[in-house]
Amino acid sequence: MIAKWAHLPPEHFFKIGQYTLFLLFGGFLLLLFGILLVFPQWLPFYPLLIGSFFVLWVLFQRPAWHILLIIIGFYLISGYSSETAPQEILYTLYVLSYLAGWFLLQWFVYRRPVVLRWDDVVLMGLLIYATFSFVHNRILHGELSAFVNEWAALILLGLYFPIRDFVMRHTRGAQYVMFALLALATLMSLRNLYVIVQDYYSVKALWQLLLLREIVNKQYFVYASLALLILLLYSETLRARLLWFLLLIINFASLIGTQTRAMWLAFAMGVGMLFLLLKQPQRTRLLGLVILGLVASLGVGWVVFGKTSLLILSGLVNRIFSISSALTQDLSMINRYYEALQVWDYVKSNPIAGYGLGVPYRFYDLVHEVTLRKTWIHNGFIGVWYKFGIFGFAGLFAFWLYKLREAFRLLRVKTASTTHTIAMSIFVTLTVLFPTVFSHNPFHNADSLFLLAILTGLITGLYRKEMTPLST
Repeated sequence: MIAKWAHLPPEHFFKIGQYTLFLLFGGFLLLLFGILLVFPQWLPFYPLLIGSFFVLWVLFQRPAWHILLIIIGFYLISGYSSETAPQEILYTLYVLSYLAGWFLLQWFVYRRPVVLRWDDVVLMGLLIYATFSFVHNRILHGELSAFVNEWAALILLGLYFPIRDFVMRHTRGAQYVMFALLALATLMSLRNLYVIVQDYYSVKALWQLLLLREIVNKQYFVYASLALLILLLYSETLRARLLWFLLLIINFASLIGTQTRAMWLAFAMGVGMLFLLLKQPQRTRLLGLVILGLVASLGVGWVVFGKTSLLILSGLVNRIFSISSALTQDLSMINRYYEALQVWDYVKSNPIAGYGLGVPYRFYDLVHEVTLRKTWIHNGFIGVWYKFGIFGFAGLFAFWLYKLREAFRLLRVKTASTTHTIAMSIFVTLTVLFPTVFSHNPFHNADSLFLLAILTGLITGLYRKEMTPLST
């Protein structure tokens, strides 16, 4: 029987697949009709449900649209909220269904291997280990809700695989992903600036002006500011320069509005790295753009805030100069230091396996003067070790450093192309964000994990496409 089926032509299996899909779709419609008979009040939602399935079918036929929708759609859940919003649940379920469908297609339809090299093995192993750390959570009396939230955020790293594959196989995949990410960052910037302006008009005392800030999405603004600066340096037409400059001002203003000193320092380091990596014509243009950008930002601030912009500027300057004394005088930074020491004691008690997701630790908070049970750890290095043990710690940071190596190699080989621009932006961004892991854990929330998945998937797909092109 098996031998008989083995000799059938591929067209026969294709027809069988078509008939099967039609039968499933017909069965689905009958199921909907049966549910409608039992719950007629759901009738208004049926057109939306059927339309959603049609949209999903179209998207699976066009992977470029699907990838772009996932990237830009992240905007819906990128804002800060203390509670889980409905759109977060829907987006997470959508991404999970997309990942499940993508992996099933690769394994059973296209017969393509998903895990290609050791860095893929590391990331896949981390995701599997994180999923099975549910056992740790139950044994160690962890918080189930915290496990679900942390797992839903971490699983976004799985987007690395479809992003990598899309960039490898699509002619303009790298450009699509980069520009979608810049569009996402710009939407975040516009929202954050709007919130800051709204808060400004509700200020009742001068001291409140110094507290105007919107800290979410800060890593995106570092990447977008550096990437747009590079695009501006290499653009040749006036229209392109005006567009990149406008977007640069928007994202840079949002970066300033975060009032996050670590990200300010990261951006400054990125500009310094660009000065070292660029050739002489671009170096001169870089200095001019930095000066022009600062002047333009001050001008926009004056237009929006008027004379009070001088007070806001003085507060920003004082915050910049407080960077050197932050570790000894800033209570929040001192608190993070003692938090790291406390978690390190937990790590020393279980350095191999780690505690898994959603398992809290006890810590006396100096800011609020109370003992807290927390799962969030500011220090990303210690936080990863606490959750995933020594192997997860070593594997994840080896993965990060290997992506830096891939970006640097592309940077040296492809010296005059879009590939060069993308490689430079990712190399500089991943380099300057690495030290910020000491105080801003990028492996805990969906915001930073999504950015890490996109950047690493983009550079890996581009590297394997340019340096080791596919044979099929």
